[in-house]
Amino acid sequence: MSDRLRPGQIFDCGLALAAIGLIIVLGARGVFGLGITATALLLTLPVLWAASRGSALIGAVTALIASVALNYFLLPPLYTFRIHGATYVVTFAVFTAVALVTGGFAAGLRARQDEAARRARGSEFETDFVAEIALASSREDLDRRALAMLGTRYGDARLFTRADLSARTSGLAPLDASAAIWALEHDAVTGFASDVMPGADFRFVSFGRGSQDVLALATERLPSSDAPFLLRVAGHWGHARDHLQALDERRRREDAEARDRTRRALLSALGHDFRTPLTVLKEGLARLPGAREAGLLAEVERLRHLGEDLLASARLDAGVPLAFEPVDLVDTIASLEAQAARQANGIVLDARVPDDLPLVSAEPVMLAHLLGNVLDNALRHARGRVEISCRAEDDVVTVLVSDDGPGVPPELADTIFDPFVSGERAEARGGSGLGLAIAHDLAGAMGGLLTLDRPDDRSGAVFRLSLPVAATRSPPE
Repeated sequence: MSDRLRPGQIFDCGLALAAIGLIIVLGARGVFGLGITATALLLTLPVLWAASRGSALIGAVTALIASVALNYFLLPPLYTFRIHGATYVVTFAVFTAVALVTGGFAAGLRARQDEAARRARGSEFETDFVAEIALASSREDLDRRALAMLGTRYGDARLFTRADLSARTSGLAPLDASAAIWALEHDAVTGFASDVMPGADFRFVSFGRGSQDVLALATERLPSSDAPFLLRVAGHWGHARDHLQALDERRRREDAEARDRTRRALLSALGHDFRTPLTVLKEGLARLPGAREAGLLAEVERLRHLGEDLLASARLDAGVPLAFEPVDLVDTIASLEAQAARQANGIVLDARVPDDLPLVSAEPVMLAHLLGNVLDNALRHARGRVEISCRAEDDVVTVLVSDDGPGVPPELADTIFDPFVSGERAEARGGSGLGLAIAHDLAGAMGGLLTLDRPDDRSGAVFRLSLPVAATRSPPE
């Protein structure tokens, strides 16, 4: 708080001096039988009044004026500043001491009263501030409400961003800009009436280390003792920002989870609804004379396979988790071999799978789709033979699918697993270019790896699928 006299304090000091003059006149004329001792006691009242209405300094000055007036007008010899007699010396000294002590005591009480009132007003404002910013629905709404509240108390409140300060586009004077950057970097109160760059035109308050903006308050109604209060206000503001950010993140996470649930439900429904009509259509066409010869059944099968590829791709893109379980490759490959035999068109399919092959960790439906895509690719390119072989090494089971076709052209070797990449032979037989890409993605989603082998001593293509062996529990002792 400033020690300069306010208009109200000047008026109170004037009243105190007038009262001192009146008491001196009454004491000098002996009105009401007032003696020197009684007059001295009465003179302490204006001193107490001035001290209680102003500060300790005002009380001390008033006490000294009253002492001088008592000495000059009432203590012999009159109208001089000399004092004759020990009694009058003691009277003057006691009065001066009492006036100073009581004045200081009254000023201290007033200061504590003012401090209590100031804290009460601060607490009330702080409560109202927290209640106001709690109503904010967004970061922009929060900042608007907070600045409006601080404006009612300090007159001018602004936000300056770290980017504007760094780019020197904030419009602040160099000293103020430096104080603002210091507040951001050191999580402190800087600027006007602070320990750091007190000559600045604004006081700057940080929202915490790492904050991207800083609060600036003008100095017209800014007490120098408000620094702790401003730090608390900035803390409430920062906590409200963190709360809104957490709510936004939670809302986005819940929205993402809801979308994922919708995707899973949609993909599940599509998977069922897509296969059912195609199965009915294929069975109906099979009863029609000449349907097979006309290639209708093959086209339905091609449509089914394409649809399953698209559903698998959508499932992977949606991030739908796979349900892993131990899968027997012997049964899976046997089922695929039986299906492929019906559409091999004279191509010999040779599957050599050991009966003691360990179980692999995979999702059964997606694993069958993966192997089906690789096998379908081999059948499209083979001239007369496709081979499937398996072996177990350590914790990995390797499946090799090879054909005796022309092999993968060198220009396609590095992009063979990209979507819509296929050779001329596959395109001629209705290939979509999605099968190997989806098979590659499915292998990765199941913790495996699908690669293209490039042997130098034979023609054709060889695809290698590596899958992790399923974990087995130790038998109970």
